[in-house]
Amino acid sequence: HTSTSLLQSHIGLAFPASLAGRANTAYNLLLFVSAFVAQWIIGIGIDQIKNWGLSTSSAMRLTFAVCVLVQGVALWRFVINPAQVTHKD
Repeated sequence: HTSTSLLQSHIGLAFPASLAGRANTAYNLLLFVSAFVAQWIIGIGIDQIKNWGLSTSSAMRLTFAVCVLVQGVALWRFVINPAQVTHKD
């Protein structure tokens, strides 16, 4: 992803050269751990909804609908955040 590459470059430049490798390694670890946790939570959600008596496909649809809703709320909060407004000098 382009944004990931740009962010990784920025992280590397934000630290002294002696620490840039460690900073990028920590960033990569954070990405992989957060992806694992997100997938784990999605799996727990699917299993929980299946326990309510819904079929696997219905449980997956509902879980992914919740994921889209959460991402929509996050996007909405990002868009309306007044701290993101740039001021012209």
